[in-house]
Amino acid sequence: MNRPLKLVLFIAGGLVAVMAGLFALGLSLDPNMFKGQIVKTLKATTGLETSFDGPIKVTYFPSVGVQLNQVTVNAPKESGGARLLKLGRAEVSVKLMPLISGRIEAGEMTFDALDVSVTRDEKGRLNLPTPPVKEVKLEGEKVVVITQSDERYAIDYQVQDVKITNSRFSFDDRMTKNTFAVTDLNLSTGSVIRGKSFPVKLAFNYQAASPDASGRVELSGQAMAIPEALRFSFENASITSSVAGKGLPVNSAQASYTGSITVDGTAKTFQAKGIKLSATGKGGVLPDAGAGFSLALDAAADLTAGKADLTGLTLDVMGFGLTGEVHATNLNQNQAAKVTAAMATNEFNPKQVLEKFGVNIQDAGTAKARFKAAADMGAGVADLTDVSVQALGVDITSEVHATNITGVPDVKGKVSLAQCNPRQIMAKLGQPLPASADPAALTRFQMAYDFEGHGERFALHTSVLKLDDTSMSLTATVENAPKPKVNFAFKADTLDADRYTPTQGESKAAHAGPKDTKQQKPVDIPADVTGTVEIGKLKAAKLHMQNVSAKLAVKDNILDVNPAQLALYQGALKATLRTDLRGGAGAPLAATVNADGIQVEPLLTDMQGKAKLSGRATLNASVTGKGQEVKQVLSTLNGKASFAVRNGALLGFDFSPDVFSSPEKLMAQGKGQARTPFEVASGSFSIANGVAGGNDLLVVIPPHRITGQGWVNLASETLDYKVQASFVKLPPIPVHLTGNLASPNVSVDAAAVATGVAKGVVDTVVKTPQGVLSVPGSVGKGALDAVGNILGGSKK
Repeated sequence: MNRPLKLVLFIAGGLVAVMAGLFALGLSLDPNMFKGQIVKTLKATTGLETSFDGPIKVTYFPSVGVQLNQVTVNAPKESGGARLLKLGRAEVSVKLMPLISGRIEAGEMTFDALDVSVTRDEKGRLNLPTPPVKEVKLEGEKVVVITQSDERYAIDYQVQDVKITNSRFSFDDRMTKNTFAVTDLNLSTGSVIRGKSFPVKLAFNYQAASPDASGRVELSGQAMAIPEALRFSFENASITSSVAGKGLPVNSAQASYTGSITVDGTAKTFQAKGIKLSATGKGGVLPDAGAGFSLALDAAADLTAGKADLTGLTLDVMGFGLTGEVHATNLNQNQAAKVTAAMATNEFNPKQVLEKFGVNIQDAGTAKARFKAAADMGAGVADLTDVSVQALGVDITSEVHATNITGVPDVKGKVSLAQCNPRQIMAKLGQPLPASADPAALTRFQMAYDFEGHGERFALHTSVLKLDDTSMSLTATVENAPKPKVNFAFKADTLDADRYTPTQGESKAAHAGPKDTKQQKPVDIPADVTGTVEIGKLKAAKLHMQNVSAKLAVKDNILDVNPAQLALYQGALKATLRTDLRGGAGAPLAATVNADGIQVEPLLTDMQGKAKLSGRATLNASVTGKGQEVKQVLSTLNGKASFAVRNGALLGFDFSPDVFSSPEKLMAQGKGQARTPFEVASGSFSIANGVAGGNDLLVVIPPHRITGQGWVNLASETLDYKVQASFVKLPPIPVHLTGNLASPNVSVDAAAVATGVAKGVVDTVVKTPQGVLSVPGSVGKGALDAVGNILGGSKK
């Protein structure tokens, strides 16, 4: 029992003893004669300094009564000696006839202008004395107080009525620098008789310093108590409260409660009927117009029978409604309890509900949800069934079943998402998806999966996973011992990635936005991940691929893709990749690519809409680099690469000997339907710090031959390459490519051109003199333009 209650009971016992003594002294004695003795006794027993500034009055018939006036009680000197209690007037009566027969039965108790001040100093010490109370217990209808010296005070707790008026209580906590005060305290009761109902009314104002809050509480109802049997009830209760202050999350709030509660500690029963709680608030986190909620329920519990029921549950929060019930049995059997519950919401509009709390969201339509739950502790099972959530155009259903719930539970369940429209969902959330190349993309999504878990292991397997026209599957496991480990396998039948690329307008808008100059934060993957990806048919960047597969692993933030392989255009490609996902300028990267037997013509046709080259291509590259940004990686690239296209043809070009017979035929290259076979086009490069250099470029177009050497800067996309074209009937023509890689400048050695021009003029004059007059330019010039057409660049 805490110190304040012990102190109150001890003082009350002393007061009863004083009144009994006064009665024994007879009718003629003046009680004021004993003020000094009373002060001395209270000082000796409690350490309290008491002063009676007003008279003490005693009545003897029809009841013995004591009236105290202007009493001041100060704390013990060791507690500071400050005023602890001040009393304007107190009247306590004891019924006469029971007293004659040896029983003390209280009558009316009235306290007016009672002012209690409790303080706690910086060291945590209260200004309350430690009462010499050894034990407080109930004996029948009496509260028995036993002191440290084994003195017994028996007090009958039955009181005719109690009244407290115009009273105050304050607590000054100097340890936490906080204060709390109750003012204008008024309490009234009817006759407090064991086992009988009596009215109670209580009202007071309160104020706190931290947080800064103040308000009022009012309570009324019918109370009943049988303390020794632990039976209590409070029926037809009504409680209202209010609060306001600057230190609160709301500017002001009001709450009300009605209902009846009955507790029987001996029978171990509890019952609450017609419980209704409501609260409203304004300002702060709530809108100025106000927002609130209401809750209604009935509850009953019989712990002897092991039963408990919560029924008629109704919650309403500004338009959001929840109804349901909960039932429990076998609560009296150790670890054998059974619980069932069913809950459902009304169909509500989240936008309208949240707007009342000052939160604005996009109108997403209505929503509703429901579920049923059951648990059997004895059998160690639990079930969550009939789970349904409908919102934003999404319909989700699920169920979960668990066994061995008192040990390491085994959990199994399934979740189903009915077909929905992701574009509409994101639009309702105010985050519309960008327009895609295919307007029908991201308009259909459906998923269903089963899951199971045991201890720190969790597994998931999809039975339905479909996006638009792509059917997929996903299996995944997660183990959390000691570091999380994730393993997954993803499969798709056909995926057209180009459908989902942004439209040209959306792409330009994205590039036109402000550039983020901040360095990207490192990515930290808190798990080790392994997995496989398989796609039957894939279209991306206009390329058609088949049998795409990749095996990847992430360990300590290092990503390994080994291998990634696919088939495309009658050939195959295999690649590996290793990089540090934490990023940064020094993040290492290593990659290899090996492609073989790829048909170039259909590949270029799909990429560019028209091909100028055919043949089977091979490509080999092994490079390393650093960084996270593309240009950063390209500028640090090192390694080797080579390519070869064999048994191909230049499409739209004709380099037969007849073409070199006239300038017109040369200048027409690249514009017709001609086809010039070639044996090989090949080259190899050594890459150092982003610059790829090579000296073995070779194109063999019998009877012609093109060789070259130079370098390409991959980061800046510039080049400096010298090509020597050796065409029949012409001297070698050195061509110099410089500038931008996408549109290089093409120039020719002037001396070589002059030699070629002179030879062309001589041959023309000798063989067909009239050609000099009818055709401006020269055969050499035509050859140069033809080379430009082949290279696809501008001519100078």
